[in-house]
Amino acid sequence: MEKKDTAIHMPKTDFPMKGNLNQREPEFYKKWEDDKVYENLLEKRKKENAPSYILHDGPPYANGNIHMGHTLNKVLKDIVVRYRSFKGYYSPYVPGWDCHGMPIEHKVAENLGSRAKTMTKPEIRRLCHEYAMKYVKLQGDQFKRLGIMGDWENPYLTLNKEYETKMVDIFWEMYKKGLVYRGLKPVYWCCRCETALAEAEVEYADHKSTSVFVKFKIKDDSKSKAKPGKDTYVVIWTTTPWTLPANVAIALHPDFDYAVYEGAGEKYILAKGLKTQFEEKTGISGLKEISVFKGKDLERAVCQHPFVDRDSLVINADYVTLETGTGCVHIAPGHGHEDYVAGLKYNLQILNPVDACGRYTNEFEMMKGEHVFAANEKIVELLKEKNVLLAQEQITHSYAHCWRCKSPIIYRATNQWFISMEKDNFRAQALNEVKNVKWFNEWGEDRITKMISGRPDWCISRQRSWGVPIFVFTCKDCGESIVTEKTIAKVRALIKEEGSDGWFKHSAKEILGDDCKCPKCGSDNVDRGSDIFDVWFDSGASSFSVLETRDDLSWPADLYLEGSDQYRGWFQSSLLAAVGFKGKAPYKSVISTGWVVDGQGRAMHKSLGNVIDPLSLIKKGGADLLRLWVASEDFTTDQPISDEIMSRVTDSYRRIRNTFRYMLSAVNDFKKEDMVPYEELSSFDKYALHKMQVLLDSLDNYYENFEFYRVYREFSNFCSLFLSSYYFDVLKDRLYTFKSDGKQRRGAQTVIYKMLINLTKAIAPVLAFTADEVWQFIPQELRNESHIQLEKWTVEKEPLLDAQTVEEWETFNKLRDAALKKIEDKRKEKLISHPYEAVVNIKYASAKLDRILKKLSKEEVEQMIIISGVSYSPAEKLEEKEWDFGLEITASKSEGIKCERCWRYVDAVGKDSEYPGLCSRCVENLG
Repeated sequence: MEKKDTAIHMPKTDFPMKGNLNQREPEFYKKWEDDKVYENLLEKRKKENAPSYILHDGPPYANGNIHMGHTLNKVLKDIVVRYRSFKGYYSPYVPGWDCHGMPIEHKVAENLGSRAKTMTKPEIRRLCHEYAMKYVKLQGDQFKRLGIMGDWENPYLTLNKEYETKMVDIFWEMYKKGLVYRGLKPVYWCCRCETALAEAEVEYADHKSTSVFVKFKIKDDSKSKAKPGKDTYVVIWTTTPWTLPANVAIALHPDFDYAVYEGAGEKYILAKGLKTQFEEKTGISGLKEISVFKGKDLERAVCQHPFVDRDSLVINADYVTLETGTGCVHIAPGHGHEDYVAGLKYNLQILNPVDACGRYTNEFEMMKGEHVFAANEKIVELLKEKNVLLAQEQITHSYAHCWRCKSPIIYRATNQWFISMEKDNFRAQALNEVKNVKWFNEWGEDRITKMISGRPDWCISRQRSWGVPIFVFTCKDCGESIVTEKTIAKVRALIKEEGSDGWFKHSAKEILGDDCKCPKCGSDNVDRGSDIFDVWFDSGASSFSVLETRDDLSWPADLYLEGSDQYRGWFQSSLLAAVGFKGKAPYKSVISTGWVVDGQGRAMHKSLGNVIDPLSLIKKGGADLLRLWVASEDFTTDQPISDEIMSRVTDSYRRIRNTFRYMLSAVNDFKKEDMVPYEELSSFDKYALHKMQVLLDSLDNYYENFEFYRVYREFSNFCSLFLSSYYFDVLKDRLYTFKSDGKQRRGAQTVIYKMLINLTKAIAPVLAFTADEVWQFIPQELRNESHIQLEKWTVEKEPLLDAQTVEEWETFNKLRDAALKKIEDKRKEKLISHPYEAVVNIKYASAKLDRILKKLSKEEVEQMIIISGVSYSPAEKLEEKEWDFGLEITASKSEGIKCERCWRYVDAVGKDSEYPGLCSRCVENLG
């Protein structure tokens, strides 16, 4: 008889141990594009009549390279879309860009220098368009480098004609409802950008201001209940002395106690609760209380403005507080929203002696041309000169800044276009729709509810060139704003044909033709408006401009996923636009992310030197490491990144990669016909499949609930703790030394094959490149689709073991751990060098453990502990107590002979003369 080959069945695979992701990922992505994976996936789901799941992309700004915030945002969306596709949904992803607005216009103007002032609006707009498209292309390529799957050939751009045409419809519908109006109101104003700002365009930072205590002399108290006398002063405190030229009133809280105090030879009125603070700040001590009254009792008294020939009326306002100052608030309706509201109530004059650049106009002649911030000190000097300044102090406080240029901003009354929050019960409608949305962040609903409840009317106009025009004409004779069904129809046709550029190229007469007439006075002296839309109105329109204009999408979206700053930004503008246009929320559910911070939890700033560039990280280690980092933390809170954190993520990636490499190598000679039926698998293999199915069910639930960090942790732990450290270790004996086509080896391969297929799918939404790389190394006959993206989540679930069996396995695992500890002790004592040199005796008195051990053969126990022999010493009387009752485990060195093939130390070595170095089991398993 021919002697059989004694070689063991070594695992084999060409799957590289080292990923070289930075070099190979671009090849993978090109292959996806060449094979039209995204298009084929959508076509496949269409043929299956799959339900749709639409994640609508919030448009990033087309300006600059991508940063870590972009990375977090886009990878999270890609994980969601890939997971939903795996679950059998038709889930297209249409990326978008916000292409209009000040940052682009500012960059273009910066590049042009002095030439910018000589150029026409159409010329400026052409350069802005080119600039935006340059960065759409650049960022698109960078997003693809992250592995983001989507319709990159047809992204949505807010500058596209189709997009802008839908904005005409939205504006007209809201205008017809009476929500849109033009009015003189104070708005956030950036003097550097020379435009109005929306709330979402304002950010807060520390700012140094001069605070002043100023006295206003009572001129007339005949109309007030309290009669403090004309020799008394009402004292105000303000941190914006530059607004004093526009003062027309002083506000007191109607229910607070105010007192007339005598000190320093004068009489002052201030809130009783702020007397001590007033004395400390002004240095006027020993104030003597003369009289006390409620704030409402001084209403309608008249004071003299401290340096302008103007009255200042005492009014009441509930927003006055006792936190600081005097409880008497200086009111300038042209420079503050609350002041403006109070002004409406008392019919106060709205003064705005400040131009678009932040300089005083001839309405404040004595400082005409002075910038308001620079004029603060001059105002202080004027107050001293008039002997009305009681104290001044430099303070650092949180102050509003422009989100674009980072300059401090002002409130300034100008004629702007607004969307009313009160007309047609609009605010209440919006708040009601908030309740119909699923907010995954537990505080999300409360945050947006408070913001909408307290927000002012939405200022939608901007005084710039690069944007979508507000579709309104103006009669130059009577000043009437003209918006009619006819003008809107003409404008819509123009925008559809030429885009918003057409508005700036053609005159009102060219646009309107015979309809170029004022409906109020009949004049044909009509001009088109020069204001453009707030970019938040642009992006807020996206749910309709995108989801309703593409056949493969549907409205409303299933999900909006953006940063937590979007509660006051895109979440809110989208909601208001949708409620105004259609009366419904544009999304079914919303989830938000925290900020990307450094390893110390600090925000990233160039000044701190802690900015991390995602492109550099990709060049160094590949995009899949960044994708794994995204999934490694709870993204609803701030997400830290540092070299140390990335090092840990890299280690985790290596363990996952090696797990897949081992699985590929273990099934190198396996075919589908080699599958062993579940019923014929060993109990240990069934337990392994149970563990896998429990994991898959958990991961499915975590993906569903956006808990990707739990996916990362449990998947990593399963690979490291169960597979690599336990199951694969145990299987090596069967895989390497048992008969190549025997049931025990094929059973092990059956389980590994199932794990390979299912675990590759399970992590594919996160490790997009690596998962498809693994997929390509699975033999063609063992997989259905050419790319893993075309697959579905587990088609057939593995059977789950009953609770008692699972408990028994968990008990056995504890016994195994205890035995391994005893073996490790012997290794440390240098009595053995490998577990196969050991034999173990298990002494016990637990009936529970006895039942468990009787369900397993000794050979199975030896294989699972990876030892050469096991013996039991049960007590004469077993008791129904815990498994470790009376437990004693003894490890000792085996007296057997080492088998050259399986390395076990057993007595049965050399029994066959043809194979003197092999044990009987190995001889039986040759071939």
